[in-house]
Amino acid sequence: MKTSILAFVVALLLMVLGIVNVFQGNIISEHKKVLEAKDLQLAELNSDLDEEIEKVSQLELLNQTYEDSIKVLNERIVMLEQVIDEKNERIKYLKGKLKRRETAYQDIKDKIARLYRQDQLNKETISQLEREKEALRREMGYIQNDTKEVFAARQATENEVRTYRDNIYNMNLIHSIAKQTHVEFKEVTGKKFRNGRKISRMRRNMNGWQYTDFKFTLRHPDHKALLDQQFVLKIYDKEHGIPLAYLEQNPRYPSNQQKGIPFQFDGNMIELTYCNTQKKVSENFEVRLYLLHQGEEIPLNNGIAPIISNGDFI
Repeated sequence: MKTSILAFVVALLLMVLGIVNVFQGNIISEHKKVLEAKDLQLAELNSDLDEEIEKVSQLELLNQTYEDSIKVLNERIVMLEQVIDEKNERIKYLKGKLKRRETAYQDIKDKIARLYRQDQLNKETISQLEREKEALRREMGYIQNDTKEVFAARQATENEVRTYRDNIYNMNLIHSIAKQTHVEFKEVTGKKFRNGRKISRMRRNMNGWQYTDFKFTLRHPDHKALLDQQFVLKIYDKEHGIPLAYLEQNPRYPSNQQKGIPFQFDGNMIELTYCNTQKKVSENFEVRLYLLHQGEEIPLNNGIAPIISNGDFI
């Protein structure tokens, strides 16, 4: 009897221990999942932080390049203005010299005229005065040519200064647009079909998301600064750091591949539809806006916004 009770107790203890082990195993498994989720979240945060640091570094580099360029242009302008001052002094000197030669020339002409009015001509004196008059005439021609050359050189220098000032104005304008333009997104809608219904989620390696409708406007402290400026909108795969082709990649028609939609701002609400029918290899995307200037794409400081996070439209 005692042996049976002891066996029952041992069996009961073993069963309880088994239940405890299973329960502890489930707890450990749940903790492991929580830790894995935390690690994944931390990795994503670190990745986002690295992206922000990279963006800040790029903006700082752009600002430094802008400041260095402005400094060089201003130094060049100061130097050229000194050249213009020297040209002005040279022109002033030549004008004075020409005036003196013109006065001397007129004096000789008056002398010759007086000599011709006398009863008896002094041919030798008149001949000498004619030679002096001719020498003065040639010298005045040289002075006039020198003056023209100095005028032309001054004009070229003034044009160069004007070009540098225009460059500074344009650089200030471009820098201001890039730094102070705010993008106000009114609507961002993902769809599978051009006129289909709005979708709230997309999946990796699927092509259920093919169209994105954007409605937004641009704001700047100087509203006229944006008028007629050229911009481009791109959708970026954040996980791979590459833009989605606006027209999907087709090896047979490489010229049709566009990395974004260009548009010109005229003050109205911008309405664009971004089309890409390829399977998406990521679940995290953002929209980026760039200013187009002389073939260069300049990112807008406030022109980046997430549109899909972990497959969900924001």
